[in-house]
Amino acid sequence: MENDDVRTEDLPDDLTPFITRTALDHIGGGAFGDVWKCNCNHDANGISAFVAVKAFRLPERYDLETLNRKISREIGILRILRHNNIVPLWGIATGFGRISELRCLVSPWMPNGTLNVYLVSNHNELSPLDRSRMLEDVSAGLRYLHSISIMHGDITRANILIDKGGHARLIDFGLSTITQPLIDQSHLAATSICPGAIRYAAPELVLPDNTREIPVPLEKADIYSFGCIMLQILSGRRPWSEIPSEAFIIVSISQGCGPQRPDGQPTIINSDWKFIQKCLQSGPELRPSADEVLDFVMHRFSSPDPCHGSGPPDDPSDDGPDNDPGASPHGGSNESDTVEQPPGSPPGRESKPSILLKPRISYRHSGSATTHSGTAPNNPDDAPDDDPRSSPYDGSNESDTAEQLPDSPPLHPGREPNPSILLET
Repeated sequence: MENDDVRTEDLPDDLTPFITRTALDHIGGGAFGDVWKCNCNHDANGISAFVAVKAFRLPERYDLETLNRKISREIGILRILRHNNIVPLWGIATGFGRISELRCLVSPWMPNGTLNVYLVSNHNELSPLDRSRMLEDVSAGLRYLHSISIMHGDITRANILIDKGGHARLIDFGLSTITQPLIDQSHLAATSICPGAIRYAAPELVLPDNTREIPVPLEKADIYSFGCIMLQILSGRRPWSEIPSEAFIIVSISQGCGPQRPDGQPTIINSDWKFIQKCLQSGPELRPSADEVLDFVMHRFSSPDPCHGSGPPDDPSDDGPDNDPGASPHGGSNESDTVEQPPGSPPGRESKPSILLKPRISYRHSGSATTHSGTAPNNPDDAPDDDPRSSPYDGSNESDTAEQLPDSPPLHPGREPNPSILLET
């Protein structure tokens, strides 16, 4: 059976008996998780596919039974989702990680890695149309999640994977109820926004307002993150690339500033930048809905703006990949033993499960960060830029440093970041 024909309802909940490890199968790891590339062979249905098995790394104090029950409940809901731009969850498996009884998450293998890896590896080949299609993929996946009351809560370049056909897919949505207890109980509890995610996090999550009477709608935080992703896809640069330090990004956010418009090629045209600014509004209620995001993306080329730039960034090493494509079997885009992807719903036809999930997400910030070994780095920039909590595939430290860009108008004119204000760490 081709993997495009795989349906999760054809698979048992527990895939452990059908999973075999491959040589050098452990392809990533970090403070909260490890990932293995394995084979899944289910003879009864003729299924043979590469899968990614993700195991959470437990703190010293944990309740295995409670955690397993929570994982099974979340997976039971998420398995029934159907969309072309969502990485499906096929089931669970055990026998991986330090605690063999812990239930792990099983998903189809995405051969082209994360969005960041793909953008860097293909920056010379991506046309304006390619970039537009990637935006359509991300916005369609996000609209689908919001339509069934699932808020992602952690949209970053590490939680968007690229499948064999070059299509973007969202992953790790709705799992905050699993990872948050791990954060709360561990020595990494200083910050629940993992390193690298600050660049994509909405102001209300970085600097929560405890005096606010009406809870902040989480879907609006997803829209802010989409604006950051749109900036990166169109420009080839990560958001806040003009500021290398995450500590100073937090200072800038506290001053009401947002990511600046990158210079260089490819360029962001005026109509796109205007919409990005709408997504990056400091007030959540001022941001568009997921429906409005998708509508704008689908009609971008009807704008009278000049043609989109199509060249690579000035310095591709500025936003280097999370993992060197040559060092990780998942980082490169030229892997020969790739798998076909399970089906999603045809465009415009989305199947909606009857169970709605609204995960509770709690973000806090402290100036300290922690490395995989549990020791605090000397400098905030030494922390890994993408963490396994954000991605089931990339576990290595980010090595890129952002190039200082010339001054450009901030999100809120007249409110430039003040570098003289230091964040206590």
